[in-house]
Parts: sequence; C-alpha cells; structure tokens
Amino acid sequence: MVNDSIADFCTRIRNAYMVNKITTLVSYTKTAEKLAQLLVKEGYIEKYKVGQTQEITIYLKYDEKNKPALSVIDRISKPGMRIYKRVNEIKRVLSGKGLAIYSTSKGLMTDLDARKNKIGGELVCQVW
Repeated sequence: MVNDSIADFCTRIRNAYMVNKITTLVSYTKTAEKLAQLLVKEGYIEKYKVGQTQEITIYLKYDEKNKPALSVIDRISKPGMRIYKRVNEIKRVLSGKGLAIYSTSKGLMTDLDARKNKIGGELVCQVW
C-alpha cells in the first residue's frame, strides 16, 4: 500500500513520459481521478479511463515531434511537511506557462481558479 498516493501519481506519470510510453496505470483514488481530470482540462495528458480493477489508465500526450506535453510534475506539499498558501500568496508558475494544483475547501483546483475564487489551500503539485 502506498502512503502518499499523490506522489505515486506524479512519479508514475513522470517515469512514463521519460521512457515515451503511450499509457500508464495509477492506483485509483478520488484525488488521483480529480488530478487526472485537471491535467486533461489543462492539456497535459490526452485522457484517462477508470478501470474495473481499482486503477486509472492515463493516456499520455505528445506533440508532432514526439515531445512530451509535460516536462515536469513535482509533488510540493508532502505528508511530513505541508505547504499552505493564502490567496494573496498564490503565484503564477513560470509566468503562467506552468500550473500549480491546490487542495482547497472547494476541492482540487488550479492556481488560476484558486485566485479567481479568492481561496487559498494546500499546494499539492506543480506542472509544466
């Protein structure tokens, strides 16, 4: 059993992109499904599919030159050291080219949505 499902999610996607895989499997949790949903919405992965065996199949996205759509996916807040940001502390990632995902009282959302809704939360991961 994995202690940190978000770190496992990030690591499996990062490793799959490093070896140019088409798909990868991650363990199913509601948080993993919501993370996949956000990454599809923002264009970092092609799609995802929840399977019958408590797994999510992630379909990775590449451009026409076979370059990954995602180069970095890092877990920021860890179980041993949580990182929380107030709405006025939420900064853009790489001047808007990247994405930060926050866990808020209204669920997981991007840094842009968190600023728009004027709500802070735990900085889960960053992607670019």
